[in-house]
Amino acid sequence: LTLAFARPPVREVTSVLMGPVHATRSACHAAFVALALPPGSAAADRDAAVALHRSALARAWRVRCSSSLKEVFWRLAVDGVPGSRVRPWACPCCGVLPGVAPRLHAFWDCPVAVAVRGQLLPQLPVGFALERRHIWLLQAPAGVPPGVWDLVALSALAAMDYGRRALWTAAATAPATATAPAAATAPDAAPG
Repeated sequence: LTLAFARPPVREVTSVLMGPVHATRSACHAAFVALALPPGSAAADRDAAVALHRSALARAWRVRCSSSLKEVFWRLAVDGVPGSRVRPWACPCCGVLPGVAPRLHAFWDCPVAVAVRGQLLPQLPVGFALERRHIWLLQAPAGVPPGVWDLVALSALAAMDYGRRALWTAAATAPATATAPAAATAPDAAPG
């Protein structure tokens, strides 16, 4: 006796296997979009922004640039950047503690992020108010082609990430370099 089994479609098998992952990722994206939008945004605005974010993710992967630029965007959207949900930290710039919206701090409020935004503003129309959604959700300002803005926003996020990592490195090495000159001037280090 032989039994013939029909092969299920790949899409169906993938859906069964990846269902929980998609649900978790969707929840992360919804939380990210809510953080990127101005406080008090209507639920309809959030729902529309989640749909726009999905299309922004797809567009980002089509941009011809280094994957390292795209990786920061993807990790930020799922709260997977080191320093937030992954390896919590206290920011060396001002001591913001873990659990105090680290994504918001590191990619918007931190002096590094403010400096990156400061480089973007002179290139935008006079009086333009740059909001988180413009960078975090790749929403192009009026008059800027979306393809160009995608690369600009991805580069800005990567610059913010690079700057915060450099800040961590500087903070981690500062005590070692600060004690070296003191050791050289210690009485037992004096020429004798």
